Order: sequence, then structure tokens, then C-alpha cells
Amino acid sequence: MFTYVDAAPLNQSPAGVPLHCRAAVLDAAASLGSFIHDGIPKIENPVQTGDFRRPKAVCLGIEVASAANQVYLTLDGQSTPSATLGFQLPVLPQYLRIPCPDGLYLDNIMLVASADTTYVQCYFEMGS
Repeated sequence: MFTYVDAAPLNQSPAGVPLHCRAAVLDAAASLGSFIHDGIPKIENPVQTGDFRRPKAVCLGIEVASAANQVYLTLDGQSTPSATLGFQLPVLPQYLRIPCPDGLYLDNIMLVASADTTYVQCYFEMGS
């Protein structure tokens, strides 16, 4: 279970596994991973095939401010976010950090843009 790596934060990702991604959030609600071109990053244990390290948290922020377009999110994987349900993402340089303890999986994070496609910067923390 990555005990040799989990003790310290991961400052540099392995080749081919970017931890900073750009999500193109649409006006139809879907999970976070579906809005990221290569999906949610995962790092495989080089010693044990099929054992992947999960992100410990994700930081999300809207790239460009727009009064007409907001991004909303829910965390339970069941509720559809909207202007009347869920949390509103802030605009960079502010961001929302969502810890991901056991039981909260990143694909349970549902996002929706209120109008056009909105770009959201995502940073996945892989450290402990």
C-alpha cells in the first residue's frame, strides 16, 4: 500500500502522470474525471502491479471570472449540482481544496457549468 512513499508529500510526479490538469466543465453535470482529458491521475506502485496511489486532496479554481457562468459541485456522487444545490467554485487565484480521505472518491465529485464550457484548474495532491 505505498508505505514507502506515503510518508512524505510527492513534490514531483512521475513521467507521464501530470498532477496539474485542466478540466473543461460543461453545462451537463458529470463527475470530475469525465471533464479531464486523461482522467484523474493515478500512480502505480512500481513494486506491485495493479496497486495505485490515490490523491489525498484536489484543489479546484475557475480560470477566468465571468458573471454569466459559474461552476457548482456536489461531493456525494448522487446529487446533481446546480445554482440551488451544492458549492460554487471560486475564481483563481482563490481555489477550493477538497480533502479526499478514505470514503470520498474523486469521481464522487460532480461538477456543472451554469452556461458555456468553463475551464477549471485542478491540482491533485498525492502526498500524505
